[in-house]
Amino acid sequence: MITLYEILFEEIKVEDLSSGGKYIGIQLDSNVNELLELPQVKEKLDQGWTFLAKHVSIVPPPFIGGLIQLINNEPLRPKDLKTKWAEFRPEQAKDFANKLKELSNGQSIQMEVTEIGVSPDAIAVKVKIDEFEAYPPLNAFRHLTLAIPPGGKAMNSNNIKEWSPVNQQGIILSGVISIL
Repeated sequence: MITLYEILFEEIKVEDLSSGGKYIGIQLDSNVNELLELPQVKEKLDQGWTFLAKHVSIVPPPFIGGLIQLINNEPLRPKDLKTKWAEFRPEQAKDFANKLKELSNGQSIQMEVTEIGVSPDAIAVKVKIDEFEAYPPLNAFRHLTLAIPPGGKAMNSNNIKEWSPVNQQGIILSGVISIL
């Protein structure tokens, strides 16, 4: 099993992650009770949805290969240039990789809940993470999947189109950078 330390600090090749499913995120370490009190969440849980609220993806699986190449000072492969890595300026992408290294020491990172989105397939909240505001998100947007319907998938939260401000102000979550 490859660890976060190995990805960020040792020479890992893209092929070493061929087993797939590896990504880097912020694993929550704070209480999520305030999220359970949001009316939209209560309603969906009453309908049998499953509550998740475990992590915020920072580098989803399709983007790990590009991150490893940036860390190893290699140029991005043509297939990575067609992904969201293309939204990064070259120096910004390297800076992003260095920011991940800097934050991977187990320190707690705070996230502010800003909006809530609900679709037939998922419910999620958008989060603002000061440490990553200078970088484009590699997902559709930075978010925490809160709940999914029976048989649903957490990744469906990437497709939520309608968002509204969270009525309850000041929800602050925290977590640590982890490999998930």
